[in-house]
Amino acid sequence: MATIDYFNLRSFDLNLFLAFDAIMIERNVTRAAKRLRVRQPAMSHSLSMLRMMLQDELFVRRGQIMEPTPYALHLATPVRRLLSQAQEVLTFRNKFDERSEQRIFRMACSASLAAVMLPNLFVNVRAAAPGVRFAVREANQETIPDILKDGHSEIGVGYFESSHGWIRQEALFQERYVCCFNNKLLKIGPRIDLESYFELPHVTVSTRDNQFGCLEKAFAKLGRSPNVTMSVSHFFPAASIAACTPVLTTLPATLATEYAAIFGLTLSPLPFDIEAYPASIVWHSRMDGDDSIEWLRNRIKEVVKQMRSELQLPDLLRRTGADVISIKNPSGNI
Repeated sequence: MATIDYFNLRSFDLNLFLAFDAIMIERNVTRAAKRLRVRQPAMSHSLSMLRMMLQDELFVRRGQIMEPTPYALHLATPVRRLLSQAQEVLTFRNKFDERSEQRIFRMACSASLAAVMLPNLFVNVRAAAPGVRFAVREANQETIPDILKDGHSEIGVGYFESSHGWIRQEALFQERYVCCFNNKLLKIGPRIDLESYFELPHVTVSTRDNQFGCLEKAFAKLGRSPNVTMSVSHFFPAASIAACTPVLTTLPATLATEYAAIFGLTLSPLPFDIEAYPASIVWHSRMDGDDSIEWLRNRIKEVVKQMRSELQLPDLLRRTGADVISIKNPSGNI
């Protein structure tokens, strides 16, 4: 690729080429001015600037006609090509064709949502766009801004809330939390009470510097803390530990209802109110107008909608095979 002399090119007003092309077509300054919708003095000034910058007369008056010089005739084709290429750049928009597209989507995702959504998304996308592949990395509330800003991922899906003006956000659903335990090891009945919740040993999930993760605000509001015996950074180790040890763990309902039966866990509503956490799609504003990202967002929304429809109450918890009662929520969502 040829090196561009930015310094010298910056000193030349590329709009002058528009004036050159218009005069070349019209062979008349007045008509060229009308073509560019400028006044004749402005067009005459542009011609003077061109003559000075290019050190050539360029056009010589022959009656009412401006005859191009040999140098102007030599410039005509490359100038027209330059203007055509500039127009193509300004009007170019990559059209995404799902059947023929060959590309990798770089996506960041919350760990718990990835475990439930990615298998369904992969099946959905592979059926529609067999050439599309994914590179997925983990993200959380703290890391997602830098991941998007630095271009490490083109889109994020998870429990994110952002005050950054350049982050675009589209809500998916409101996540609820449930308590999980092995009822063969903890004989506490299907619905756990408040005292048992805080007295029994607890495995918490946190990717932060505290032991309570996203539940920290809820515990602070209650003025109580669970009896934490272990804190892990992922939900699956917490579920695995709860399956073989008499402990409690609190998991997102979407994840818990999908995997509780596999781990042999019983689910119970939390014995206290907790604010629902929004799950959303996020992307950098520079991706606005990108057909491929819009296509992927629509696929994600389609998959999540299907997932949520399969988790409707009152059969939500019954799907897990656990001996539990349904979670009450006025909105009808989990």
